[in-house]
Amino acid sequence: MNTRSWLNPPVSTKLTAKVLLTILVGFMVNLISTAVSDGITLAKLPEQLGWWMILFPLALILVLYDVAVDVSGERSHLIAEARMQERSRIEVQSACEEMLQISTQVLVKSALFPRRSGPLNIHVFLRDQLEGRTILRKDREILCNVEEMPENYTLDYVFPDVDELVICEAYNQDALKYEVLPEDHLNRYNERISRKVDPKIGWVLALPIHSDHGKPLGVVCAFGTRRFFPNENSRRVFQEILWKYSEMFLVAERASERAARGGY
Repeated sequence: MNTRSWLNPPVSTKLTAKVLLTILVGFMVNLISTAVSDGITLAKLPEQLGWWMILFPLALILVLYDVAVDVSGERSHLIAEARMQERSRIEVQSACEEMLQISTQVLVKSALFPRRSGPLNIHVFLRDQLEGRTILRKDREILCNVEEMPENYTLDYVFPDVDELVICEAYNQDALKYEVLPEDHLNRYNERISRKVDPKIGWVLALPIHSDHGKPLGVVCAFGTRRFFPNENSRRVFQEILWKYSEMFLVAERASERAARGGY
């Protein structure tokens, strides 16, 4: 039997050990009190008790075993609880990501209706850390591409403190930003990202994903090659829908945090 099984015995073994310990301690107390009442000093007690002295190390072993079993049981319980909370957090996070992906598809199709295609893509960039710096990393699962832009695919992340993109401006200012890009917009970008932004992009609408903890969780970015909004009013309606869509990320964050705390 290995150490792990000794420290995690069946309930019957635990009860037997505790009963034996109780009986043994009671018997030892009776021996000592009898000897003391007969006038035996503590110095002569080992000589008087003789082979009964073996009960002392036996009792010590039982005490240590009892303590070790209790500590191991509590540790196992904590580990199991932590694993259960982590499993719950992962399951909730996976469900939220699936919900957000479906919602993204519904949002785009609703905006395009009754058409099936048009100049509208939606990408989501979430706040992350890279070598101690804050980045906005593109989520490869939560997106919808109606217009294919191969040159835009390689843009995995951006540095909001240095990259001059509309999404960075929305993140830094924690405000919605809309811009119709000039034809030479590639000239504004630094060398690291200039070849990762498709030159055909004609407009960008970016809004921050609000968080309960200060800085935005990230940015929702809608963009396309040519004019999408027929007028200012249609753009405002789309922006309102996009704000509601972004709130789902905050709900997902709260659900994930609650699951991590064992709230589910």
